[in-house]
Amino acid sequence: MEPPPPTTAAAAAAAAAAESSNFWSELNSFFIIIIVVVVVVVVVVVVVVVVVVVVVVVVVVVVVIVVVVVVVVVVVVIIIIIIVIYRHQLGKPRLTRLRTYCK
Repeated sequence: MEPPPPTTAAAAAAAAAAESSNFWSELNSFFIIIIVVVVVVVVVVVVVVVVVVVVVVVVVVVVVIVVVVVVVVVVVVIIIIIIVIYRHQLGKPRLTRLRTYCK
């Protein structure tokens, strides 16, 4: 077999280089697409996690506020009931004592 003429060898080398360059260009485009997709997915996941955390924190704060308000209301009502009962119980003996002293 005869070696190919130099012009054919140069043309084949140029064609191989162009094909290789095209392959790397496509590979780079593929990697860029994958990187963009991964970045978008990561950003979406982070945003969803942040929104969920904020919603959970807001719900917990609202629940704590409601519980505190309910406890305060219950304590105030109990104190008022105790004061009313105490005054009622306290008032009777005083009247009785006053009546016994007055007689």
